[in-house]
Amino acid sequence: MNARDWRIYQALALRLISRARALYADESVLGIDATVYALDSTTVELCLSLFDWAPVHATRAAIKLHTLLDLRGAIPAFLYISDGMLNDLYVLDFLPIESGSFYVMDRATWTLGVCSRCIRPGPSSLLVPGL
Repeated sequence: MNARDWRIYQALALRLISRARALYADESVLGIDATVYALDSTTVELCLSLFDWAPVHATRAAIKLHTLLDLRGAIPAFLYISDGMLNDLYVLDFLPIESGSFYVMDRATWTLGVCSRCIRPGPSSLLVPGL
């Protein structure tokens, strides 16, 4: 078993991501000079007998990986691991919103509650529902 602290790997990943984002900083996506992000999630099913800390139903276990992808270079800008039942709408509470950036998300995330969750004091951002 690996006895190293998880923060070592977190620091390494954040450093590599910042270097990769710097390499693609001058590229544009769809002719837009602003940063364009895509928010999506995937459910990773797990064996309930081994991962009893992640129950989703009586017979299944899972986690959900929520990813904010910088479309310049397809680099993850934000990752959040939750239980398998958390809707993307609630991840917006933790999401770092950048002024002047575009956020693309699927229709399941885009609800009437999204606007109130994403409009925060200070500079405003534009959210675009995905097709």
